Amino acid sequence: MFTIAKARVLLRVLKSTPNVVRFLRQASGSRHDEGSFRAKPPPVNWIINLVPQQSAYVIEFLGKFSRVLEPGLNFLLPAPFHKIAYCHSLKEQAIPIGSQTAITRDNVTITIDGVLYVKITDAEKASYGVEDAIYAVTQMAQTTMRSELGKITLDKTFEERENLNLNIVKALNSASLTWGIECLRYEIRDISPPESVRSAMNMQAEAERMKRAKVTESEGEQRSRVNLAEGQKSATILAAQGEAAAIRARADATGDGIERLATAIESPNGQHAVSLRIAEQYVSAFSNLAKESTTILMPSNASDPASFVASSLTIYDSLLNKRKLSPPKTVKRTAAASQTTASRSADMMMNRLKHGLKSQSKSNDDNEKSILPPVVFDAIDDELFVGTDQKNDGTIVKKMNVGDLFVDNERSK
Repeated sequence: MFTIAKARVLLRVLKSTPNVVRFLRQASGSRHDEGSFRAKPPPVNWIINLVPQQSAYVIEFLGKFSRVLEPGLNFLLPAPFHKIAYCHSLKEQAIPIGSQTAITRDNVTITIDGVLYVKITDAEKASYGVEDAIYAVTQMAQTTMRSELGKITLDKTFEERENLNLNIVKALNSASLTWGIECLRYEIRDISPPESVRSAMNMQAEAERMKRAKVTESEGEQRSRVNLAEGQKSATILAAQGEAAAIRARADATGDGIERLATAIESPNGQHAVSLRIAEQYVSAFSNLAKESTTILMPSNASDPASFVASSLTIYDSLLNKRKLSPPKTVKRTAAASQTTASRSADMMMNRLKHGLKSQSKSNDDNEKSILPPVVFDAIDDELFVGTDQKNDGTIVKKMNVGDLFVDNERSK
């Protein structure tokens, strides 16, 4: 009888043989080569077979396809009835696609490589649909990649990598359906144009960067000029508004002053005050002219001062007519009061005259004679003159004593 002891002895003998060890490892489903996409050598049929997870064993019965063993424990008839013909891994595998040359649409030769990710979906088609699945799918990926690169230019090759990958995967799936293989994705790993093309691309990139820098600089300068122009515009507007406000303020002040002056003129004795003020300004103006130069400018109506005063008073009458106001009432005064007022006015004019004559005598040479405005002598009484002379040309010269100064006044006939 076959006892346990005999079985143990037989097992030790079998383990001592190298070929038997190899067969036992294959039968036990060793995973030393599961990482490779290439078809593994089929294991030996030990009647009781263990199929690893994500693996598929293709079984032939008397040389004809029978079935695909599922992962787990499976029982087979001994050879030559059942035979394990193929063993495939159902995991996703990465297949490197070697470097190859391709020509783009703009006739530029480039070197390109990539990685293809595939998995077996049908073990029967992968076993009987193609002789070498790895070689077939690799060649299909390379030809599809060259075909897709020929449709685009070099610049588009760098810009449209994603679309290029999708087109390659779509073309591979349409051709590999009968092989029991599904292409999950394709990734371009490296694109290497020739050295001359790389140099031209570097120059183009540098020129593009310089262009962008100049555009950015010009935009900044333009924005700066716009900001300066906006600032100058705002400053000009503010200055104009300030000047307009100042003009309005001056106009308002001038209007208030004129209105107050008109009110003062309309008051009692306002006209007499205006007449006296005009005469004082007349004398003061000619006195200032005598201080600055030996030549005195005479008005066109200097011989008739009454007309000058009358023209000044015409403005006052015009104001009265426009405002439709009656002239100020005349206050009746006695003869003594009138004489006193006239005496005070004469004294004020004499003082102003003396001041002007003294200033004139200091600024002029001793031999020069100044000509006083005729209106001054019209306002001075004849008793103030110390004598008169008559020149050969008929000119009457009146001499008067003002302090210690003698002044000649020449008047035309």
